[in-house]
Amino acid sequence: MLKQILCALVVFVFKNSVVSPDPNEGRASLLSQHLKRMSQSHLKLADIQANLDRLSFAPAPFDRDEIFARTFGSLKRKHRELYTVLANASQEIHDLMHQTAIDVNLPPQFCCDMDTWLKMDPIFGAEIAPNTTCSPSREAEPFHDLRPVFNRIATAIPAAKWQFLITQKTHIEFPAQVGSYCGDITRHRSAYARAVRPRTKNIVVLLDHGGATGQQQLTVGKAIARFFVQSLSPQDRIAVIAVADTWSAPRDCHILEAATDETVHRVLDFIERLKPVSNNTNHREGFAQAFEYLRRTRSPSEDGLADALIAFISVGKLSHLNDRKDILNFVNLRRRELKSYRVIINTYMLGDPKKSIVFAQDYLKAIAETAVDPQSSRGGRAYVVNSTDMLMSTAGQFVEAFLPSEVFPPLNYSTPWFEPITRQLMVTVALPIRLRGMNSIPDGVLGVDLPLQYFVEDFQLPEQTPDRFAFMVNTDTGHVMSHPHFVPSKAVALEAAPPLISSLEPQLPPLMMYRKTRIDLFDAEPMQYSWRFIEGTPFSVFVAFKISGRYAVTLRSVIPLKEIAARNLIYHRLDLLPHIPKCLYGGQVSTMQGFGVFLSPTAFASPFSHLNSEETKQSVRDLTKFIFDRSNLMGNPGIVKQHIKEEIRLLAYLTKDWNLMAPQDFMVRRYVASSKGVVISQPATMVPKRFDPSTREWFVHAADLRDRTVITGPYLDVAGYGQIVTVSRAYVKQDNVIAVVAMDLNVGYLNKLITDLFPECDTRSTGWAETSCFLMDNKGYVVSHQTLVDPTILQHTAKTPIEEHHIAHKEPAIANEILSLKNFSKKSACVSPSDRSVQRTYDLRLSLANALPNLISGELSCKKYQISAVSHTNVFLGLVNRTCEGVHAFTPCGVNDRGCLNCKRMAQEDPECPCECSIGDNWGSDEMLCSSDSSPSADIRDLDLCPAWFRAQDTILPNFSSLQDTLLPCSEANCPAKSNPSECFELSSCSWCVANLARVPLDQPNCLPQSSCYGGILNGPSPYDSLVTLQILVSWAIRKVFGPVLAVMVVIGVVIGVAKFTCKTEDSPYSYPGRDQNMPLCLPSDLDVDQITNQTQSAGVQANLLLNSYGSAVAGLGSPYRYPGQSYRIRPTAPESDLGYSSTVTPSTETAPSRNLRRATSCSSGRASSPSECSSSTADVKKIPSVITTTAQIHFSEADLNKETSVKKDTVISESIKMKEEIENGADSEMLANTADLIENSAPLADLVC
Repeated sequence: MLKQILCALVVFVFKNSVVSPDPNEGRASLLSQHLKRMSQSHLKLADIQANLDRLSFAPAPFDRDEIFARTFGSLKRKHRELYTVLANASQEIHDLMHQTAIDVNLPPQFCCDMDTWLKMDPIFGAEIAPNTTCSPSREAEPFHDLRPVFNRIATAIPAAKWQFLITQKTHIEFPAQVGSYCGDITRHRSAYARAVRPRTKNIVVLLDHGGATGQQQLTVGKAIARFFVQSLSPQDRIAVIAVADTWSAPRDCHILEAATDETVHRVLDFIERLKPVSNNTNHREGFAQAFEYLRRTRSPSEDGLADALIAFISVGKLSHLNDRKDILNFVNLRRRELKSYRVIINTYMLGDPKKSIVFAQDYLKAIAETAVDPQSSRGGRAYVVNSTDMLMSTAGQFVEAFLPSEVFPPLNYSTPWFEPITRQLMVTVALPIRLRGMNSIPDGVLGVDLPLQYFVEDFQLPEQTPDRFAFMVNTDTGHVMSHPHFVPSKAVALEAAPPLISSLEPQLPPLMMYRKTRIDLFDAEPMQYSWRFIEGTPFSVFVAFKISGRYAVTLRSVIPLKEIAARNLIYHRLDLLPHIPKCLYGGQVSTMQGFGVFLSPTAFASPFSHLNSEETKQSVRDLTKFIFDRSNLMGNPGIVKQHIKEEIRLLAYLTKDWNLMAPQDFMVRRYVASSKGVVISQPATMVPKRFDPSTREWFVHAADLRDRTVITGPYLDVAGYGQIVTVSRAYVKQDNVIAVVAMDLNVGYLNKLITDLFPECDTRSTGWAETSCFLMDNKGYVVSHQTLVDPTILQHTAKTPIEEHHIAHKEPAIANEILSLKNFSKKSACVSPSDRSVQRTYDLRLSLANALPNLISGELSCKKYQISAVSHTNVFLGLVNRTCEGVHAFTPCGVNDRGCLNCKRMAQEDPECPCECSIGDNWGSDEMLCSSDSSPSADIRDLDLCPAWFRAQDTILPNFSSLQDTLLPCSEANCPAKSNPSECFELSSCSWCVANLARVPLDQPNCLPQSSCYGGILNGPSPYDSLVTLQILVSWAIRKVFGPVLAVMVVIGVVIGVAKFTCKTEDSPYSYPGRDQNMPLCLPSDLDVDQITNQTQSAGVQANLLLNSYGSAVAGLGSPYRYPGQSYRIRPTAPESDLGYSSTVTPSTETAPSRNLRRATSCSSGRASSPSECSSSTADVKKIPSVITTTAQIHFSEADLNKETSVKKDTVISESIKMKEEIENGADSEMLANTADLIENSAPLADLVC
């Protein structure tokens, strides 16, 4: 009996100890099955795989000699063409000087005083005065009319941007430009200094700000110091020392540093912060430090003796007259002791026109004229500077302190630099010229700016893989010109030069080896390198490869035409194809008669020419004849690369099972893309020229997770379908991604899918206090969440963080646990050289076998959750039981930038939003002698490089096609007929309306079009409002006599006016989803806003395929792995502080200290910021006293800007309608005045709205 009782007890205990199947695992499995069926039904995944299996591929040849012939030969040809054109122009100038006399009474017009009618030029992205020259300096002496010369250069070099001629007394720019940089006297000055003195220039600026220096004199002194700093090239070296009773410097290096962008920015910030000190100046201490800096700095000269200049800027007042002799003796002693430099001292007396200080002038003259050494009579020069209008004739003569070289290069090529007007990376090509008779030493420079892309377009190789590729280096400085891991748009966002090659390829030998004509380096592991140096330039072309590395693949045989005969392929430029029936699909000019074919720039023979030229009906006709040729008899006319026709046929063959029926109501679009730049989409729509599918998140994540269906997003669909997500999958052969197929879905439909499958996830039926569900991807980003579809749900944060879609923000209490679990989450860091940052991210384990429940006990354990991996996808299904919603957790997320809370520490147990830390500009060089307090503590040399694909998103304004006024919708959606959210979300153009403007729930929710209820808020703010307003105004403005000029003015005025409402500027203690999403017209200053007013061919790209006929693109806000490129310039300055972070415990009302949002608008923050850059407008220049005519600096606090720019959306729209009525009544002049007022009143928004 006892035995039976014990057996029964054992059985009972065993049965009750068995873990029952987790219901959340069942939910994840059911969701996986449904996603698989949906993808198969609408993307035909199995059919595509079957079609791919029928094809045979072979390794594509990777011939180093052929690649060298292609890239090296192209650069050599461009170099010869540039030299020929500039040399001929130089001869023309010589002939002009001998044949015509200069009108001494007609000096060059000062750029800021020009009243010429300006024209918005899409190539320059700025208002210019075509066929007009001007000078950024009031001192420029009269010179000959060079407009014919400049025009001939522009004709011979279509890629040419700005042109210039600079001599000691003349500075001419072409074309003329009026704006923030009209008085930039240092513009192109570094090219002049480099041309006439090509050797390395070593300069120590010694700036006196002691008691005798008044505020007005210090302003002039700062302008002189800035002039020196911004006149140098990265090959030169600079140090700035401020001296009063004690001395100070930008940082504790105590050496001269290369004049790189980061050094320039740091030094200019230091100069700007200087203030007058009441104590007397210790001149001897200042000179002691200047010589000490030189002593500690290695001479760049091979013979050990180099020229150095000490520029002493002072009022010249001594504490005692007896100090003069002591200081002179001290200077001579230090000169003799310094063995590696010949030191010239130039003095710049900060004079006061109302006073005459004879002793001070004699003292400074005596210091300057002291001979360099007893055997030489060579000395410096003393200048008196009363105004910044005198900089060119005083500070501008500093090159005379350096001995001329014996050999001058035929052309000087600059390191790529950020050009703030066109917002591109430029390379300045300058020809040293001799204007003074038979002088053998150049005394001027003739130059032209060319986009970096012009030089590197041939490095986008179709046979390139991560193991085999080509790149290009500037051997003068070691800066990268082209490399698979270099992302130009991120350098543009940082407003900086490219990274050093040693940060990308540390196995390469020292820089001096790169100038060898031909080198094959086979002993480097794991990479092997070959390179060739291009004579006459600083460029070397490299080919890197692994012997055992991966090859690209190509088709073994041509796809038979009969296999794709039924495919109706249409080139995407529908506006140039009049015979194609068209309709409006959302906001896109589309056609349902075929499949759209788009070719990205990499598909064209000359990507640069394609991007910078207009497509015409004739060019499209020639292109389509070749790519759609069914006879196989037509040769390539040279428009696209040879393999593109086969690539189009390949994608058409893979998707041959797609039919022409209209997409399902819930599916916005479907498309297939290849890494070689070909996209086929349905419906066929117009695509922005710059779109590159291989850089999009949906493409890259699918390529990384090749055996899974990938969900990415959400992001804004600019065609009008609101927030969308993308479902994609990659197809692979021989370890190469052949194609990625994808479709876009509305976020509402994804939410409907979850709530239909799992009713317990529907918060509308169960209540917010009970259960909710979400989907997040393997990086921790939420792709489906109730806050994305229900605006009545509040999130308790002070401000919406940059990483608003990360689980750390959406579910901070859960994130605190799961992001700390080492077996589930891996916190990692990588280096992004393009923007000088270390990126911190998370990777979640997709192989999670069982549901992940609460593992941490304590106060937060009352919030129960379970997370399960959705098999065969990249997402996790999370279920949360919110029985204690009042409990919150701290998870730091930056609201002002992506800076990490503490760059000195990265630990798995410290959960945080994905973030970044700054690294130095010289990272990877041998001159990393100074460390920054804000730099990461870990050895960044041991970190891997970040994936090259995450890039800054282009953000541009929309363009309007005249077709849109006449086209009918492709289909009509009857939103009001849908009676519940499940039915409503089945229509991608509809929104389930649940709240009013105050976010109070409606008594009777209903289904309305997105335009009436964006984000679920009835008549709420929508990012599409600005598009409608612009379309109304432009459609009327372009019909009047002022034509495009009037249209541009209207667009600028309205965009600035409504930007406040389309950008993320929440000040509420709560963030409201649906309102703080990415907006199409948000113009953040740190993104690559490329050719803002260009036509459709200059359109940017979007986070998904996105393709509106406007050519608009959405600014990505978030992780660089999702929406790359946000706030890379703004770095945390106080690593231990949490100011500017969002917390769900105690929302901070403080924000991080305000910094310059755009270096381009701060006189103290970069090479682009010249001493005169912050000059006011033309009218303002005339009102400012002469001492600050070209150095005026305008600062606006955020509060001032918010107060000044509180433009209301309704007011802007009403003004738009009023302007329209005035146009109808013929009141063109009044309309122009109103537009000008609108622009003027709204202008301060430009830098702060985002």
